[in-house]
Amino acid sequence: MAASSERNNERYWVGVVSRSHVLRGVEGGFAQLCHGKAATLRRMKQGDWLIYYSPKTDYKQGEPLQAFTAVGQVTDGLVYEFEMAPDFVPYRRNIRFLPCREVPIRPLLGQLSFTKDNTHWGYRLRSGHFEISREDFRLIAEAMQAVPVLAPGGAGYSLVSSIPSSQAWISPMMEETRPSSKGERGPASFTSSVKERSPPARHKSI
Repeated sequence: MAASSERNNERYWVGVVSRSHVLRGVEGGFAQLCHGKAATLRRMKQGDWLIYYSPKTDYKQGEPLQAFTAVGQVTDGLVYEFEMAPDFVPYRRNIRFLPCREVPIRPLLGQLSFTKDNTHWGYRLRSGHFEISREDFRLIAEAMQAVPVLAPGGAGYSLVSSIPSSQAWISPMMEETRPSSKGERGPASFTSSVKERSPPARHKSI
């Protein structure tokens, strides 16, 4: 009964982050939203689902993308600090990411409740983080081939990737990040992120 109750309380969210930052989070098993604000992350609870939307490939110099780029589930209740630089200590949440494919938003505009019949659909995304319905979540996750499976009794979703493990994370965005002669990370490093991660050693839980 407790498990069923928890699933009934699952909520579904979209986080708006550039693709390059999404890939860092997928690799590390964490979410960092709205320039590292703690209040944004506290809105999500353990068991909630997060889908990333990337308007650009990179935060500053990136090309337009407008695609859903990752999907995962909040694994615990921790909201913790992580020092990226002496003058930048953002907050993070632990996320179990699922292998998936990048999906452009435009083919879904007429189906999603927060975009259909709305010529100014981009305004909603400018908030950086917002809640969506379970049906919207299902539509996006299915398009990403991270297929939501309704739990018994309609109590919530568990996600089962329809992508073979040998093909996980093979998408246009991953083709662009294959290892180079300079030792850059490629798709193989991202597939391991579906395992649950513990917070980094240098953090302060709140």
